Amino acid sequence: MKRSKLYLILAIIAAVILFATAAICNQCSQSEELAPPGEEPPEGEEPTEEEPAEEEPPEGEEPTEEEPAEEEPLEEEPTEEESSEPTIDLEIYEGPLYSEADGVCYYRVKAIVSGNPTPEIEFSKDDSGGAWGSTKCQINLESPSETYMLTATAVNSEGEDSDSIEITWGCEEEPADDGLILEGLDPELELTPGLSFISIDPFHVGYAIKDDGANNSELIIGDSINNQDVKGFFSFDVAPLAGKTIDSAKLVLKLPEGVEGFGSLGDPSFKGQIRLIKRGYHIPLIPGDYYLTGIVIVCKFFSNPEDPLEYSSLSLKSDIDLKSETGDFVKFIISYDITDSNGDFKIDGRRYRKEDICLIVWYEE
Repeated sequence: MKRSKLYLILAIIAAVILFATAAICNQCSQSEELAPPGEEPPEGEEPTEEEPAEEEPPEGEEPTEEEPAEEEPLEEEPTEEESSEPTIDLEIYEGPLYSEADGVCYYRVKAIVSGNPTPEIEFSKDDSGGAWGSTKCQINLESPSETYMLTATAVNSEGEDSDSIEITWGCEEEPADDGLILEGLDPELELTPGLSFISIDPFHVGYAIKDDGANNSELIIGDSINNQDVKGFFSFDVAPLAGKTIDSAKLVLKLPEGVEGFGSLGDPSFKGQIRLIKRGYHIPLIPGDYYLTGIVIVCKFFSNPEDPLEYSSLSLKSDIDLKSETGDFVKFIISYDITDSNGDFKIDGRRYRKEDICLIVWYEE
């Protein structure tokens, strides 16, 4: 009996051992499925899942090829423009305008051009010196009687073309004035009750010889000993008149009598009329001032070379009014209108000392 109980206990123990061994083996088989044989997953890292294999197409079906991306159309290369001969048309785009500072009536003209290659443009005259660009120019006129025929040419490798336009004075003229008074009068005889007058000596006098220098001690106009044209320059400081009510003014250039080397010299009749121009210039004069231009306020022929030059006008009065308030000088250029020489290597013209020139101004008390 005791032996039978022993056998039963041993059988139970064996069954328990058998079941425990089977459970351990089952766990081992599951671990082998999770990790590849011979490799353990890194400590602390989760095992990565393998990417699924590409699906095979069902049996009997051909694999479809992916369509290639649509190619962008190639840009067409620009075709070279055909060469062409130039064309040019001139057109006034500004003017006529009057410049009081320069005393000129000016126009600005543009050239409308076509052609390939781009044509080069050449103007027969451009008083702006190219300031407005290669397709524009400026033409200055110095007096109402002056005209200018402007011509412009466009040139490229295929040919050339040109156009012309006539420029005429179109600005308002200076107010009418008394012109030149040939009979010199004593200012005291012209005194009006309630008015006073002042006689102002020139601040500066001088002359410039064409391409031959300048002088700042006296005034000469005409033909030089070297057969070059000479222009005279003079100015007045009118600051003492600031704040005064000016009634009238007169400019007087009186030829000296009995002073050797001064007065009317030679025979200037071939030089034409005497011109008086209101225009600024350098003080002291520089040689380049000879080429300054401005508005001609008087142009008079003297049949008698000994006659004095006197000038009175509303514009002279207005100019003195303005310059006295701004502190500027009233400046003038005087010359003959014909610049040619008679080639005799003698002075033909007029020669003034500083004391031979004055500005007389009448103003209210």
